[in-house]
Amino acid sequence: AASPITTLAGHKKAVTSLAFRSRSLDLYSGSEDRCIRRYDLNAMTYVETLYGHQSAIVGMDCANKNRPVTIGRDRTVRVWKVEEDSHLVFRPGGDVGSAECVSAVRDGWFATGHDDGHLSLW
Repeated sequence: AASPITTLAGHKKAVTSLAFRSRSLDLYSGSEDRCIRRYDLNAMTYVETLYGHQSAIVGMDCANKNRPVTIGRDRTVRVWKVEEDSHLVFRPGGDVGSAECVSAVRDGWFATGHDDGHLSLW
């Protein structure tokens, strides 16, 4: 039976999403604990924790820049500007349902899928 190369600990609740930054070994994890954790797999080390969601993170993706995109049960989509230690918050308006999935199209563009059948391009 195969064994993991390593195990990375840190989240206090279930891990719900994972994303690699394109062309890198930067790994992001999202969790029901509302946190995003960043790991450097070159060194196999934890780097930092990002805070901002008010409820569980349910989806994540990342394009080329160090800007992961996350969706949470708090009905927000967040783009994390890791180098600037800040993030942008997007709130679908109107009758759009809660976001269930996200995909980074390219830097600055992402799409979300919602529980009411809508897709949104941001």
